[in-house]
Formats: sequence, C-alpha cells, structure tokens
Amino acid sequence: MPNVEITADVFIGSVIAIMVAYGFIIGRNGILRIILSTYLAILAADGVSLFIEGRILSLSPILNKIFNLFGAEGIVSLKIFIFIAIIVILVVRGAFTIDLPLEKFLSLRIISTGFVSLLSANLIISAILVYIAGGSFLQSNLNNDLSLLSLYQESILAKTLIENFHLSFLLPVITFIVFSLIYNEE
Repeated sequence: MPNVEITADVFIGSVIAIMVAYGFIIGRNGILRIILSTYLAILAADGVSLFIEGRILSLSPILNKIFNLFGAEGIVSLKIFIFIAIIVILVVRGAFTIDLPLEKFLSLRIISTGFVSLLSANLIISAILVYIAGGSFLQSNLNNDLSLLSLYQESILAKTLIENFHLSFLLPVITFIVFSLIYNEE
C-alpha cells in the first residue's frame, strides 16, 4: 500500500470538499444562512478577543498571568472557539431565515449551490487561518512576519487563503447582492 503523506494542503482541501458536500445536503438557503452567521461570528469573535485583551487582562493581573501561561495560542484558541460556537448557535437557533426560490433548471440549482458552498467554505477556512496567523478582521494587524508561520510556509492553499482573505470576505457579499437583484420579489 502506498505511503500517503497528509499535508496541510491535503487537509485544507479535504475540509473544503467536505463543506461543499455538506452544502448540497442543506441546500443553498442553508449555506447562505451559514455565510451570514459566519460574518456575525467573525465580528463577535474579534470583538470578544479584543475586549478581553484590551480591558479584562489589563484590569486583572491574575487573569493576565493565566492567559500568559497559554501564550498567543490561548487568545487564538479562544477566538476560534467563539467563532465556531457562534456559527453553530446562529445556524441552529438564529432568528432569521433565508428563503430564495428554487431555480427552474436543476443545472442552475447545482451550480448556485456549489458556488455558495465553496464561498462559505473559503470564508470559514480563511477566517480560521487569519486567526491562526494572529490577524483580526476588526484591526489590520495580520502578523507582518508570516514567513515564521510554518503553515504559511508549507501550504500553498493556506498561503493563498491568508493572502487573499479579503476576497473570501468580499465575494459572498457580492453574491448576496446578485441574488437579491435576481430574486427580488415585489
């Protein structure tokens, strides 16, 4: 049996493929709900971590020492945990719905569902990679020395997603605008 090396690119590509496949299970409206939840989760995770770093840790020397034990990984782990938890809570229990009508042709339905699934996967993975790289969406403080991040050095896919996270953030918004113009029911 051949020895297959699991690289970061293989892992990230597999996660994206699983997320796209899941998109076909829950449908386009479900994926659009995940995208909206992701935007809210990005803002909330950044806001909470900045609040903790800027206010709580400066007021409490004990908490500051506890977080210093974990180093930068502690804040990054907290940010990713909050990010994922908010996505799950909003998707499962969020007080909003998306109800776009189905396209007339199955081929268009498959293409649009696959496209928004890919956008959702890129947005979520890009956000997590930006957090791992020490970045924030509320502050432009992406780690200036990304060459020190081994994931950035070893993975072409991770490097591309981190460097182009602005596109991963922008394309779903453009898609929402296009869908709003196409499916506007007056």
